Amino acid sequence: AVITPKEVTVHSFQITAFRPGDPSFTPPPIVDSIQPQTGLYKSPLGIVPEGLPQIDFKICCGKGTYIRSLARDLGLLLDSGAFLTALRRESVGSYSVAEASTPDTIVDYLKQL
Repeated sequence: AVITPKEVTVHSFQITAFRPGDPSFTPPPIVDSIQPQTGLYKSPLGIVPEGLPQIDFKICCGKGTYIRSLARDLGLLLDSGAFLTALRRESVGSYSVAEASTPDTIVDYLKQL
């Protein structure tokens, strides 16, 4: 499958944590199924071997930005491969997780109706 490049808007990108991994670690020979010629590591079931380097980051971006593709592209630029093990959307437009109601609050509200 060919992935068509797309222009996206990134307002901010912040690395919030870095774990260098073990330099002597050699990942198992699992090859990316989309581009087998690259020989990049692809983790089965999203399990990250402890020896691989890892970063955590926060990004503020425009609509239509695929974060998994962004991680893959960063890995390709670093000539190492990359994948996501977790993804959390913290806001969309004017809605934010920080201002969201808890399930208990919603249940209490519904009981009052």
